Amino acid sequence: MSGLVGTGTGAAGKARRGRMLPAALAGFILLGWPVAAQDARWRQLALAARQFYNEGRYEQALPAAQESLRIAEATFGAQSRQAATSLNDLALVLVELDRWAEAEPYTAAPWR
Repeated sequence: MSGLVGTGTGAAGKARRGRMLPAALAGFILLGWPVAAQDARWRQLALAARQFYNEGRYEQALPAAQESLRIAEATFGAQSRQAATSLNDLALVLVELDRWAEAEPYTAAPWR
């Protein structure tokens, strides 16, 4: 006898397993949706920060870089490549704004 309740080998068991798979897949999709949405938002902000930076619009790049870092750390973790990218972007913007003291912790953070 199987250790799983309600998963027999007959036609009824197969029907139950057949209904469980779509429900399980739907659960995985729904649970993964917030991460996908946050990934898209992170990419949008990181791109905006880089675009503003490349155009020399550093004051506008700053909030986008700060928010992309916040999202990257919350969604992917402080040690993720997304967080490292956002840290770098933020440090570059702060340096261009001559805010060296604020930029320094971001340049050292990945190696601490």
